[in-house]
Amino acid sequence: IPDVIDYPKEFKGLYKRYIKKVTYIDVVDHLKSRPLFVKPVQQKAFTGLVINNEYELGRLGKFPPNFEFFISEPIDMLREWRIYVKYSNIVDIRPYDLKNNFYINYDSEQLEAIVNTIKNSETLPAAYSVDIAQCSDGELRIVEVNDGFALASYGLQQIEYAKFISARWAELL
Repeated sequence: IPDVIDYPKEFKGLYKRYIKKVTYIDVVDHLKSRPLFVKPVQQKAFTGLVINNEYELGRLGKFPPNFEFFISEPIDMLREWRIYVKYSNIVDIRPYDLKNNFYINYDSEQLEAIVNTIKNSETLPAAYSVDIAQCSDGELRIVEVNDGFALASYGLQQIEYAKFISARWAELL
């Protein structure tokens, strides 16, 4: 599995929240003061989730004390979109169904500007996605970036999805 690209430094100002890499022990310490969004550093270990208190730690599963996680403050998302990027160009933008807020639409110029901030980055693969959330405070935030080698299509046209996945696999092989 390729190196993790979840939170590229090029987008640092667009996360609009703290994001920290910690071990399991640190997760326990941080939970004493606030809820956390927790996701594994190791790709595909589990899907990220919000843990509200120490009693919910069992939802993470069993991991050794030095297992690494990304933690951040939970964000109140009204709507989320996945931007598919291949060879630095937007292929498509697909919505997630959050709270049935179908009336909230994205500003294509804003999303294109976000992708263009790292358009020529050498740290990103040939195909990746950027997940963007419209939050209750009116802000757009980058949720995470995902490597294109194993993403769901979320309705992306089949031929475009095949080209997207193929671009990344060709780079890997």
